[in-house]
Amino acid sequence: MKQILDKDQVNALFSSCTNQDDVLVGLYRLAIPNWDEVKYVVEGKPHIGKEGWQVIYDLFLKFEEAHSEDVFPGHFWLYLGFSADRDLKAWEVDITEVELVFK
Repeated sequence: MKQILDKDQVNALFSSCTNQDDVLVGLYRLAIPNWDEVKYVVEGKPHIGKEGWQVIYDLFLKFEEAHSEDVFPGHFWLYLGFSADRDLKAWEVDITEVELVFK
């Protein structure tokens, strides 16, 4: 399933959240419409267009710097975030490879 993320909603997550966990869950919530029904992710990551991926990565870097997180810069997005996909439009997200278990 493909959809377009709202860039303003993405930016709002980084402005309103106080830790990276909440930002990441918020991004998954935007990408997976029925996120509240998900028990856990078995495997796979959402895919996002390369430009959108880079913007979110840069936002994570700024977030970490502003919140004095003593971590490898961008690690959260690199390891737990979405995969960059050159075949998708900038803010287009595809979750077809994500295997979910529902409550």
